[in-house]
Amino acid sequence: SFLQRRQLTSWLLLFTALLFGCHSPTETVLVGRPAGPYRLELALSPAQPQAGIETMLTYRLTDSATQKPIHDLQILHERVVHTFIVSKDFRSFAHTHHEDFFPLTPQDLEAASFRFPYFFPQSGEYLIAAEFTHKDRSWVKQFSLNVEGKTAAPVEEDLRREKTFGRKTAFGGLQNQVPGFFCLDRIAARGWFDFRC
Repeated sequence: SFLQRRQLTSWLLLFTALLFGCHSPTETVLVGRPAGPYRLELALSPAQPQAGIETMLTYRLTDSATQKPIHDLQILHERVVHTFIVSKDFRSFAHTHHEDFFPLTPQDLEAASFRFPYFFPQSGEYLIAAEFTHKDRSWVKQFSLNVEGKTAAPVEEDLRREKTFGRKTAFGGLQNQVPGFFCLDRIAARGWFDFRC
């Protein structure tokens, strides 16, 4: 009957609305700061990054006025976009690029779209900075991001002036009144020291 079909249609619409209304987005899109002549978007998939689980980061670079892709980026230090990912507590740092994972294609350049996977090692706040060059000028856009999941163990302070890492020994302190570290690599067979780190 007409009433039964209408009731069935209503239930189907309600079910569909609930199904799609409760669906979480597959990606989050952040917009880089500061604003300016270029708009750099960073899409994150999954939408809420989790520590220890792969997140795909995808940049889309457009002209702020025309919304058209910036397809004539210049290569700087052998890469089109440099990405720096730093946790708020400075326990995690990465410098990565699209080209580290995928070949750079003419389609990537034409669309001004660049991607790479990343595993956030711990939960917490992160700053992501992206650097690109266009018309002989470098630009930096920043993104703030919160990663959920496991937290890292607390950092134990080690204030010793001398530390050994494998065969390398580092001495901290003042050298010629300039704070910093320098390393010694002792080559045991000859007793030589290498001051390069």
